Amino acid sequence: MSILAAAGKLYEAHKYQEVYEVTKDVVEKNPEDVEALWWFARACYDYGCEKENKEEKKKLFEEGLEKAKVCMEKHGNCAEGFKWASVLLGKMGDLVSTTEKIKSAYTIRDWATKAAELNPEDSTSQHVIGAWHCSVSSVSWTTRQLAKTFFADPPSSTYETALPYLLKSYELRSDNPTNNLLLGDCYVALKNKEEARKYYTEVSKISPVSAKQEQQKEDATKALKKL
Repeated sequence: MSILAAAGKLYEAHKYQEVYEVTKDVVEKNPEDVEALWWFARACYDYGCEKENKEEKKKLFEEGLEKAKVCMEKHGNCAEGFKWASVLLGKMGDLVSTTEKIKSAYTIRDWATKAAELNPEDSTSQHVIGAWHCSVSSVSWTTRQLAKTFFADPPSSTYETALPYLLKSYELRSDNPTNNLLLGDCYVALKNKEEARKYYTEVSKISPVSAKQEQQKEDATKALKKL
């Protein structure tokens, strides 16, 4: 079994710290290897999501983003490189200033779109594009005004635009609580409580395998009570 195959086994067991350690060793020894690069980027995302300390989380996301960028530069046809770069840059938005978040908005969308073009059957890329449209749709008036200082044409979207991407992601992988929770939120924004209830219910019934999923289950249960 190769080292990355072993990392895959650890990933399936949700042992993200071990995946991070294994893939970090591989990428240090093979700094331009396409699989090592995107595997490490994904490991940084998963391990970072487990961290409660914001600085530790940010450090891991930055590590992963650095290698994902190398993957994009060295392997321009690798969908995984673009996908994890967009995911990690998006997660960084929760940890940086509003100004930095605004400046990266189009980049996140463009990288995710490229990933989806390279691999249309990847559910995560479809989700990231949908999440981007949801995020942009929900920004405050103040943030929109701030965006105008950086872009002649600031990012804008609607929940109607987001929905097809989230549904496509669901079609490709129906058991992703991250996507299903956002589908529920999207339908709430579109005032379709019946459909929102469907996706929130799915998340509320999962058997969590991580702290992240425990939170998602809790969020879905709370959302159902508000419908």
